[in-house]
Amino acid sequence: MLFMFFTVSLTGEVLANEIFYRTCTDILHKNDTECIPLLHPGNKSSTNELEGLVQPISAKILMTRSLIEACLPAALSLMLGPWSDKYGRKPLIVVPFLGYLMMYIISATLASLSHINPWWYILPSIAVAVSGGQCSLITGSFCYLTDTIQEEKRAIRMGIVEAAVYIGLLIGALSAPLIYNSFGSVIVFAIAAMSILIGLFYCCAFIQESVIMHSNLGNSRIRGLLDFSLASDMIRVCCKSRLHWDRAIIWMLMITLGSTILVLEGNAIVNYMFVREKFHWTITEYTRYNSASIVLTIVGTCLGIYILNKILRIDDLMLSILSQISSISEAILKSIAYEGWHLYLGAALSMLRGCFGPMTRAFLSKIVPTSDIGKIFSLATSIESVSPLAASPVYTLLYTNTFKYFPGAYNVLTASVYGLNIILLLIVHRLYKTNRTYESLNTNSNT
Repeated sequence: MLFMFFTVSLTGEVLANEIFYRTCTDILHKNDTECIPLLHPGNKSSTNELEGLVQPISAKILMTRSLIEACLPAALSLMLGPWSDKYGRKPLIVVPFLGYLMMYIISATLASLSHINPWWYILPSIAVAVSGGQCSLITGSFCYLTDTIQEEKRAIRMGIVEAAVYIGLLIGALSAPLIYNSFGSVIVFAIAAMSILIGLFYCCAFIQESVIMHSNLGNSRIRGLLDFSLASDMIRVCCKSRLHWDRAIIWMLMITLGSTILVLEGNAIVNYMFVREKFHWTITEYTRYNSASIVLTIVGTCLGIYILNKILRIDDLMLSILSQISSISEAILKSIAYEGWHLYLGAALSMLRGCFGPMTRAFLSKIVPTSDIGKIFSLATSIESVSPLAASPVYTLLYTNTFKYFPGAYNVLTASVYGLNIILLLIVHRLYKTNRTYESLNTNSNT
């Protein structure tokens, strides 16, 4: 996970910059003298008009990439969890690394060409989509943790995975401007490919399969991906009637997981364009802010899980609610920010946001039988995978239609989604506590 998200962070803004530049030179047919300042937008007065032409086209290219990387994995994810129950977790972890390896090799090749239409940068996304992408990796990782970790230790281990993700993001964010400014985009993509190769070697050599399989499965593994009965079985498990409103609780929690990914993906698409437009930041300034935000999230996640959850005994669900309150505070502040330091303050306010994923999944794993948890996680990941399908067009269209007069408008949408999540989590908390208290009273009266 650390290697994967290191490369995502390392290449994210570099790819956006590359698309900005190629849009200027190869679609708008401007010369290098006019286009190179777009890579260093500190002097806004000299690039203002050109930026207005480049950003809408670049946003559409980035949106198309996001849609490609989400569509096929979203469909596959409906069957990945049930498939892995029979055929193993390891393929779900290994295959995405192959997809990302191909993506960075193709990206480095495209970046080495002197002139190329930026729409060619959607080609590397196809390799990721076919491999299952982050959806497959996340499903496989959490199913693997469920197989190998005891219930009482699960929240801590999931928190460690979340921290590893943010550490990878931090290292990538800190490395990106230094490597990009010194060596260019080709070397950035080459380093990303090497990092993925190291991660692939580790997965193949050191991760042991946690599912006991029959030795004569053969080609049935591949055919199993097209077995739609796996998806119907997963839906049946997730929709079957349960005691204590647990079915409603499961669905509300999966909705909050999906909507959180929706706003995170949406923000990731337009954040860099927002700070370019609003504060005239260069990639170095944006990376500095992004790194500070990640550090605060790592600290907040570790402190939240260890101190609030383990020592102070704040339950998993309440910590999830606090995480969403932390996130909505940042979104509101970003929507009205008019100085760069306001974004740093928002990052400090949202330092508990990293607790949401592990705490919510840990709570889910405690209210459903072990035999169902793989299917529940698979559907949750499916919903998370579908979310970017909505995030890309919604956030892109909202930003491109408002950036000239209210660049932070998308943060209002983000805050609204977090607000709805808080309401759902409060309902879940009420249902869970009320029903468990009622059950306890009945048990005591019967004894």
